[in-house]
Amino acid sequence: MAFAAGQKVRASDLNALNDGLVEDLYRTANSASGIAATDTVLDFVTAVLTAGRTYRLEWSGDMVGAGAVATYSFRVRYIAAASLTVAGSTIVRRKTWEIKAAGGHEPQFVTGRFTAPTTDTYSVGVSVIRLLGSGTVQSIAAADNETSTELFDVTRL
Repeated sequence: MAFAAGQKVRASDLNALNDGLVEDLYRTANSASGIAATDTVLDFVTAVLTAGRTYRLEWSGDMVGAGAVATYSFRVRYIAAASLTVAGSTIVRRKTWEIKAAGGHEPQFVTGRFTAPTTDTYSVGVSVIRLLGSGTVQSIAAADNETSTELFDVTRL
């Protein structure tokens, strides 16, 4: 949105320029261990989102595998509810990750964007599931190695 010299700027005009952080979560403890062939929510944030606006979720964290070589899928998803669940939520992005050796440990970054269909309270986050192989994974975190979940309003006017 561009403003002309002498134009009155309303609060609604300034609010519409929002291109920033809506909600965030920084986890400093490990996720549940033993994530395998059941799609499991790692982290999520909850916020009131506006219909027609576009949002981007960014998740980053360290994952460690136990057991054999396996392929996992991260899934960025959202649901109009106060808590993120696998059932009933919409997947907006998938990212595949392969553990190449037992004890494999790698930082991961997952992002996905969507446009809110209605104005409502949404939960937006990341889940993970094993697709192939055997073994389990866990998201590890500590005070000096946080896992971050950040939701941005990226609507362009």
